[in-house]
Amino acid sequence: MNETSKLMLQLGRVMKKDRIRFWDTENFNVRLGKRLGKLDASLFFRTQGCRHDRSGGCTMCDYSAGPTTSVPEMIDYVRQGLDSLPSGMDSVLVSPSGSFLDTWEVPLDARNGILALLSQNQYPVIAFETRAETITEESIADCRSRIPEQMMRVYCGLESADPWVSQFSINKALEPDAFVFAMKTLAKYNMAGVANVLLGAPFLSEVELIEDAVQSIQWALAVGAKEFCLFPCHVKRWTQLEWLYGHGHYHPPSLWSFIEVLHRLGSQVVSLQGEIAWFTNYGAFNILASPTTCSVCYAQIIEQLHGFANSSDYTFIDRVYAIDCKCKEDWQEKLQTHMSNSREERAAMAYDQIGHVLYSDAWPMMRENVLTTISLAQKNTIHAKKSIFYAGEIR
Repeated sequence: MNETSKLMLQLGRVMKKDRIRFWDTENFNVRLGKRLGKLDASLFFRTQGCRHDRSGGCTMCDYSAGPTTSVPEMIDYVRQGLDSLPSGMDSVLVSPSGSFLDTWEVPLDARNGILALLSQNQYPVIAFETRAETITEESIADCRSRIPEQMMRVYCGLESADPWVSQFSINKALEPDAFVFAMKTLAKYNMAGVANVLLGAPFLSEVELIEDAVQSIQWALAVGAKEFCLFPCHVKRWTQLEWLYGHGHYHPPSLWSFIEVLHRLGSQVVSLQGEIAWFTNYGAFNILASPTTCSVCYAQIIEQLHGFANSSDYTFIDRVYAIDCKCKEDWQEKLQTHMSNSREERAAMAYDQIGHVLYSDAWPMMRENVLTTISLAQKNTIHAKKSIFYAGEIR
């Protein structure tokens, strides 16, 4: 682990020290909606939380943590959640805050008990979320043996295919090879790998974040993901992103950028392989700032995005893209404005300030190593990014 990762993880631990934990008072949470015009549910159940979150976590993420939860409790919470669902569900996602296949978070006996419940209920489509690194041949073969007939979809957080963004903006540092292996393994067992892609990583300009999302989705699909889920970034309390936002180093992306990504990908890709999420705040209690437009057009835009989310009908994207508004003109002007500093310089300014706050007098001895790492990584990333995209047959 390099010094930059240690710095961002330390900031994450500081920010999370006194957070209000959702799972201290809740055992499961259900969100109902539609997918492809059919009833869809997401059921999240209590665990001790994501392993990466415990060490400090990704810069933007707070899906919370919980108290120690036993195997029988996990299975029972999922049973209660399933019992609360209305009849006629077509698709059900059942997942913890972090990774379903991480036995540190969901022990094997709990996983097996939950899969048994899902098999008994015979929902046409079953889904769960897990970090790509937790996917092994053994774990996927075992899941498929317990759910032999139903369609299975597995969400993996790619966030960005750019190694620099993954490491310095998101603090995830997912190895591209791990994601490729995960997608190929899922396909081998007739499961659909879904790449979660973030729009709005820290330190990127509005133009850069659009390009990063488009290229990340194209790369993910080229290397084996069957689908993607695009979501814009919100500022959540008790995260590194809250600190960056509060100190002037971050602002959520515009929803016009979200729409632009969907437009650039085109109807064939988006309608057949795309899903969108978190274009509203879902009423979450821990959100400080969200992607938006303006009060004149916001309701109309959200209506069209909901229409697409529920149906995958690209007509809704065409409609929302055609909306005219003064805020859209302002956004377009912003895209044409050249930023005076690079993403590396923006990141270095933020990391420098974080270092002063966290380490005070000790920071000068660490400073050069951290800031040099950010700068040199860009040179390596340029070549790595080209090889990654070429491997995925992107030109």
